[in-house]
Amino acid sequence: METTQANAPHLDEGSTILLIGGPGSGKSYSLSTIIEAGLKLAVVGTERSYLESVMQSITDRKLDQSKLYYHHIYPGATPWPLLIEMADNINKLSFAALSSMKGGFNKEKYTQFREVIQTLYNFQDERTGKLLGPVDQLDPSEWAVAIDSLTGLSMMSMLAVVGTRPTAAEGEWGVAMNQLEQFGNACTSNIKCFFVMTGHIERESDPTGLSGTQMYVSTLGRKLSPKWGRFYSEVIHAYREGDKYYWSTATPMFDLKKRFLPLSDKITPSFAPLIEAWRKRRSQQKKEAAE
Repeated sequence: METTQANAPHLDEGSTILLIGGPGSGKSYSLSTIIEAGLKLAVVGTERSYLESVMQSITDRKLDQSKLYYHHIYPGATPWPLLIEMADNINKLSFAALSSMKGGFNKEKYTQFREVIQTLYNFQDERTGKLLGPVDQLDPSEWAVAIDSLTGLSMMSMLAVVGTRPTAAEGEWGVAMNQLEQFGNACTSNIKCFFVMTGHIERESDPTGLSGTQMYVSTLGRKLSPKWGRFYSEVIHAYREGDKYYWSTATPMFDLKKRFLPLSDKITPSFAPLIEAWRKRRSQQKKEAAE
């Protein structure tokens, strides 16, 4: 059976995974299981401790460190003089006066969101200096890309809009949210290899009004959190129970999604089953194309 380019299923594309959980739930630590499953991993870290967790996991599992490529971009830490300036404004001015201030303060210092995009466009490994090129051109049979985490990205997006101004108008929230939403769509649409985004948890109102509140990934605004999971084929809850770590696709009140993982609240925290499922799908696709 011949499969044309126009109607070929996109089985060559890796899964897109959103892994959400509280601090200390093993999100970053589990990323090394991608290497354990035989892929190389390119990580953009937006949190200071991400590399400690990933490297410790690689050491614990006795994996090849050369399979890890990383680049860190942290949300802009406001310098002390600017924090003093912001504190003075807050102390001296009313909320109405703060809200009426025009423009963003020191916005030019907060270019980190753009730097993340630039890194994905031409990824450079910090350890070796090696350039990988655009991540959307990496071979799905060899690579996975991860961003750890959405929390840092959300901070970057807002800082890019308002800088050090301590208030944000409704329209500015909309700009920051729209920028972030377009970025999320680009990552899950353009990147063809396995893509993982980690994030923290936020309680938000259920937009359907059926269940009161739901637990979603933490990001900007109440409207964006419930929409974020639509970009992904798997939305997984990472959590710790005593000294054991688990993934869940069935936690009550969480907005989760599963396609290839089992429906369970006691899943071993590993990306290997998802990668193996993809390999089987790809093998079957090639077999059908050859018939």
